[in-house]
Parts: sequence; structure tokens; C-alpha cells
Amino acid sequence: MKDHWNKNLGRPKLAHMTWRHTGSGILAALLAACATGASSEPRSPATTSGRTHSEDKGSVTMTDTRTFGRILGETARAARQVHSQVLTRAGTDFERWVAFTLLAENERAVPKEALIVDLTHRLDIERSTSSEVLDRLAEAGHIGARVEGGTELIELTPAGKAYLQRVREAVNQVTHRLIAHLDKNDVDTAMNVLRAVGEAASNITATTPSSP
Repeated sequence: MKDHWNKNLGRPKLAHMTWRHTGSGILAALLAACATGASSEPRSPATTSGRTHSEDKGSVTMTDTRTFGRILGETARAARQVHSQVLTRAGTDFERWVAFTLLAENERAVPKEALIVDLTHRLDIERSTSSEVLDRLAEAGHIGARVEGGTELIELTPAGKAYLQRVREAVNQVTHRLIAHLDKNDVDTAMNVLRAVGEAASNITATTPSSP
């Protein structure tokens, strides 16, 4: 089995796990809905001084960036609300959902310390809060721990895997309601846009010095 853990960083390196993905398609679905439903006019190639959009590719105006930023922000808030409602009805919350997803993506027991570091990094929360998230999952019987070679490992229990599957099904049902009426190409485009924007945001964050 391929090892997804980056031992040099001390946290999981998950190829497909980022926060634009955490909403299980809800954010992408809503963005696609905004993009395709923003105007009631028939869709046609955008033109600028007689040029098609493809010919004018790359000329993004300040108005474009403001509109995109507004739609992205509003969509992110709406997606988070929908996602939170689904998780609440399932008896969990966003933080525990993230922990579930990280463990499921790895498909194996992972070092507790690395998992705490990753939760803290991804959720931008205190280390103590990440520990509390894992404590709550353990109390519910959804994760178990064992020690190997002096390292405490965490993994989903059978009950945890079954519970995660039920929650995923609930999330998928809502996602289907959001995107079932959309063209698949529009959804694929929205996913690609979100990935690209997420990567650009991560790069900016990584290269921008923190305030003193």
C-alpha cells in the first residue's frame, strides 16, 4: 500500500485532501450553480470588441476579480452552512468530519502526533482543540489506538467506518440535489477552477511573510 505520510513534515500528505475538497463536492456544486445560474440570459460566447472569449483569454478585469471574489465568498458560506446542517443532523461536526476524512483517506493506522499536527494546520485551530476532537471520536467508539514501536497509532474502528459511510451517504444525497440539474462539464469546470484557486491561495499564503 502506498505510504501517504510525509515523515519529514510529520503530517499526512494526502494527494486529494484539501479544504476545497472537504465539502464533498458541495462547494463545487454551488459554485457551478452560481456560474451557470448567475444570468437568465441565454449562454453564448463572451466577446470583447468582436473577439471571442478564447481569443481574449487571460484578460481578467478588476470587475471580474471583484465579482469572482464575491461569488466565491458567498458560495463558500452557503456551502459551509449546508454542510454543517448535514453533519449536525448526523450527530457530528466539521472538525470531527475532517478527522474522519483524514483517517479514511489514509486507509491505515496513523501516528496520533502527526494527525494532531495535521488537524491543527488544516483547521487553523489550537493543538489542544485538535486533541479534544480525537478524544470525542474515541469516546464515541469511532477511533481506536494502539502502540507500535513506541508510537501511538490511531485508526477508525469498524463502528467508525460504518458511521462515516452513513454520513458520506447523507452528504452525497445533498450534493446530488445541488448538481443533478447541472451539465457535467460545468461541474467539472467548477472543480478545476476551485482546485486552481485553492492552489494559488496556498502558494500566496506560503510565500507571504507573516505580520510582525
